[in-house]
Parts: sequence; C-alpha cells; structure tokens
Amino acid sequence: MSQQFIERLSKLDRGARARLRRNLQQDSPYPNREAMRYVEDFVQQVENPVSWERRAYYLVAGFYALRYPDPLDSPTEGVSFAEAAAQVVRLRNRQQEIDSSKESSLERRFFHLLEAERDELPYHLRQWIGLMKAAGVQVDFAKLLSDIIYWNECTKDTWARAFYRALRSSLQITEISTEEVPR
Repeated sequence: MSQQFIERLSKLDRGARARLRRNLQQDSPYPNREAMRYVEDFVQQVENPVSWERRAYYLVAGFYALRYPDPLDSPTEGVSFAEAAAQVVRLRNRQQEIDSSKESSLERRFFHLLEAERDELPYHLRQWIGLMKAAGVQVDFAKLLSDIIYWNECTKDTWARAFYRALRSSLQITEISTEEVPR
C-alpha cells in the first residue's frame, strides 16, 4: 500500500506537489484541505480524522513533494532514512574536514530525532529531509511511511543500528582507502 502511495505521488504535477508541501507549514494534526485530494484515497480506512497513521501519510506526502519536485526523479530508488542520514553526516564531515572519530553536530541532531516523540517528529524529519535534498541523497519514502506510522522504541532502535552501521562501514572504507599501500 505504501509503495502504491509513493508511486501515485510520483505522478503528480508541480502544482499538486506545491499543495502537498504547503501541508508541511502547519503543525496541526488536521491536514491542509488542498492536500486531501491526493491523500484521502489512501487513508479512507482510518476513521479517526486526527489519528497518527493519517497524519503520517500527509507528512510523507509533503516530504516527498519537498524532496522530489522533479517528476523525472525515481520514486522507488533510495535507502532507508537512517542510512540516508548517515550519508549526509559522512558528506558533511568530509566537506568540513571533521575528524570522523568524533561526534559531529549532525550525529547529535540524529540522536535528537531518535529521542523525539510523535508530536515532535514532523519538525525533526523536516530538517533532515532538507539536509538530504541538499546533499542529493535519495530516501525510500515507502519505508519511511511505514516507519513513521509505527514510530516506537523498536523503530528508533532499528534506525539507530542502521545509522551507526552505515556510518561505521563508511569510516572503515575511508580508512582502508587512505592507508598507504606497501610496494
């Protein structure tokens, strides 16, 4: 279901995506009425109009529209949110020549995201989606939707493991590639 939702979003024109992005500007559990046209078909089974699941669909629709304004971008390619965040941290550390053995401000920001409760999640995710867009990192939005719907300690632990594994594996690759090869 979530993959179908993302595929449908990928077919929207620029105007529709702009309406979905406007939905991100409000911190209300009620969606922007203009966005309903594109999302309600997928959440009609959710009876409670302010349920977290319904809000998750609207959030991901807005994030998708923010991240993929170009219809030529692929809706199905991307990595998990945690791996994408690790890529952003890695790129930023490289650009700023930050020692990879020390915790960066972006790592702390990711940790704050993991500590966020549901009502704080939109704020933190919005920041990260912007960072990912600037870095050119693609996210698996179908997986993100599922993770947001089931935002709990298990999801947070899964994200933390994936983030640190991706960060650690990239550090090991960097260390190997920068070691001098004996002749």
